[in-house]
Amino acid sequence: MIPTEERIRKALLIELYGSENHSATPKNIYQQLSVYFEKELADSDLERYRNSRSKFANTIQWIRTHLINEGLILSPEQNKRNEWKLTEQGIKLGRETSVKEFGYDLLEDHELLLTTSVTQM
Repeated sequence: MIPTEERIRKALLIELYGSENHSATPKNIYQQLSVYFEKELADSDLERYRNSRSKFANTIQWIRTHLINEGLILSPEQNKRNEWKLTEQGIKLGRETSVKEFGYDLLEDHELLLTTSVTQM
């Protein structure tokens, strides 16, 4: 079952916040969030869906669209093709979300980021 939009939104913000330059390719995001939620996702959630990679990827794309509209992720016109990148406001919210979810800023301890970000969501 696909997790709630709120949980995916938090995971997406944290993933981009913890990534180099606060950006990542869509392919990387889909892979990382699939790992975050692997125990919850059914095989059917990851099968090809309409014009999207999967139902799960389609949900992530819609959440990204909402984050763009909220000014948290750069729009395609503002950024490189095939890259999702947080705005300054998105970086701030990503930091706040990581502190709220994990109790600390993920970027302040890179070793913790590598071991914690995937296992605790």
